Amino acid sequence: MRLIVFGDSYGQPHEHDWLWYKQVAQSLNCEHIINHALRGSSIEYSLSRLDDYLQNDYRADDKLIFLTTLPVRAPMVAKDYDPTYACLYNIDVDHFGPSVKDSNFSGDIKEHLLEHRAYYKSHAKMIDYVESLYKILPVAGAINLVPNDAIMIMLFDKMPEHIRKLLTKDNLYVPDMCLYHVSEQELDKSNFPESVSNLGMGDRRPNHLSKINHDVLSDCIVNTFNNKKDCFNIDKFHKNILRKDNVHKFLDEWTNKY
Repeated sequence: MRLIVFGDSYGQPHEHDWLWYKQVAQSLNCEHIINHALRGSSIEYSLSRLDDYLQNDYRADDKLIFLTTLPVRAPMVAKDYDPTYACLYNIDVDHFGPSVKDSNFSGDIKEHLLEHRAYYKSHAKMIDYVESLYKILPVAGAINLVPNDAIMIMLFDKMPEHIRKLLTKDNLYVPDMCLYHVSEQELDKSNFPESVSNLGMGDRRPNHLSKINHDVLSDCIVNTFNNKKDCFNIDKFHKNILRKDNVHKFLDEWTNKY
């Protein structure tokens, strides 16, 4: 049995031993982890990885976890397109900082934005978040067709009820919560540390979670698979744990790979 992960930075591989997906694999005695999650990537990219897995690497006893990211990320999937650039979906290249050339982006990203200025301008102008939620439907439909045990974790929105009602597979579990709220609620807003104030590209927490909530997330996933029912509850996760007086300790935790 293997653990197969799809998604974005919430599942992005890191070297720490305590990451949630590594704990899950160990608890379930998985022989291997295949992690297709990639920071900044889109729903379309994750679906393309799922399609490739089904064509070329599928096993009937695999357990699947699909992390459903923001539906408004740039949908491009192509050999010459870096899928991590999908998170630039809301960049207005004419008004970002003084200019893209003067921004803090790396050279490759600046060059990409400048070369494809028209594409990103059009995307930022035309994209509508609510309208884009339809993308949850093909994700749910695809995973519903795969016979394996699977958990579909919503990252930024709960599963719409009209889609949930269409699911027919008994071993597909969709928690009634979204993981972004766990990340957000770790921060004590009354004593908010500036160094982790950015929950986007500047977030230094591996998978946007502190270790203690990696433990909780792992337990929720393992219990869901073992008990064959949704064992997620947002109240199980730790809240208000990051403050100005202790954030330096967490920065060490996130940096050290133990």
